[in-house]
Amino acid sequence: MIISDVIDDIGQKLATITDLRVIPYEADDINCPGAMISLPTNIDYLGTYRRGMDTLTLIIILLVSNVDDRLKRNEITAYADGHGERSIKEVLENGKYNSFDVIAVKSAAFDVIQIGRTKYLGCKFTTFVSGQGN
Repeated sequence: MIISDVIDDIGQKLATITDLRVIPYEADDINCPGAMISLPTNIDYLGTYRRGMDTLTLIIILLVSNVDDRLKRNEITAYADGHGERSIKEVLENGKYNSFDVIAVKSAAFDVIQIGRTKYLGCKFTTFVSGQGN
């Protein structure tokens, strides 16, 4: 797998969610609702014999608003739902990709995430991506 291609492929799929702004890297400013895709936190080159399969762990950071906006609870939970048109899990796991074979959204964790000087209501999605080793 080519890591930059994987991140771009995932970003393009996330951008199909209506009104979600996607940045395929970690930025110091973002317009909400928005998603950023981290560099891999882990790369496993030994998924199968002779590098037949590589696995990446990526974190997708989703931000919906400044943390003091109480009305955004329903908006952020729609992204973390297991299914639905805004579900990060459903959108990514039902996608077709050119740069890898399989994606699994393992978990989501709500958090207050600071970007620059602003605190946002956010959710971090842990995602596993597998594909043919190079």
